[in-house]
Amino acid sequence: MIRRQLGLQLYTLRDEAEKDFENMLRQASQVGFTSVEFAGFGGIPAKEMEKLLNRYGLTPCGAHIGLEELEQHLAETAAYNKSIHNKVIVIPYAEMHTRADIDALVKRINAVLPKVRQLGLTLCYHNHVQEFEIIDGIRAIDELLTKTEVQLELDTFWAFTAGEDVAEFMRKNRMRITQIHLKDGTGGYPAAIGRGTAPCKRVYQLAKELNILNIIENDNPIPDGLTDISYSYNHICVNF
Repeated sequence: MIRRQLGLQLYTLRDEAEKDFENMLRQASQVGFTSVEFAGFGGIPAKEMEKLLNRYGLTPCGAHIGLEELEQHLAETAAYNKSIHNKVIVIPYAEMHTRADIDALVKRINAVLPKVRQLGLTLCYHNHVQEFEIIDGIRAIDELLTKTEVQLELDTFWAFTAGEDVAEFMRKNRMRITQIHLKDGTGGYPAAIGRGTAPCKRVYQLAKELNILNIIENDNPIPDGLTDISYSYNHICVNF
């Protein structure tokens, strides 16, 4: 079996995880993924999670943790992630409708970032479309890049959907991008890799060139997560 240096955002397998978390990890490994990004830990203690990762030959490449959780429970969050050898914490989403919302987000990130760093972890921010939209005369992505030192987990599909030249953005901000979500889709609707119009091949190859980890994700896998990730993985192996 071909095993590429590809990560998988486990949110794609959320339905499978609800049924049997361990079996979900096994399935991800069997498809060929070498690393996984968590979107919750299924209530599994850190020592047991570490054993499961070792059992299926997986390494953690990140965990999506809400900003409020980081603000209120940073010590516990850091301890768990360090126990399973995960070094990347990702803020998955933030509400923003006004400039005040963006200013508040910048302030909160600047408050928590030094604390995360002191614990030996990297803090990233994961974008959607809204960060690339102009809100009250500014773009949140520009504010994050110029007024904070947070790293980016660039969701390439949402940036593409917003009209951004993803490759140009990656080259310009290569030192601020820790990893990317490689995602396909059309008209704002995500799809398996190869079933949309996003420039996935170009983005995948550029990420490798820039030494940025590619992480596969699909917000709405059809007909199910396992089928979706299998198609995406095989498409990359054959065509990229």
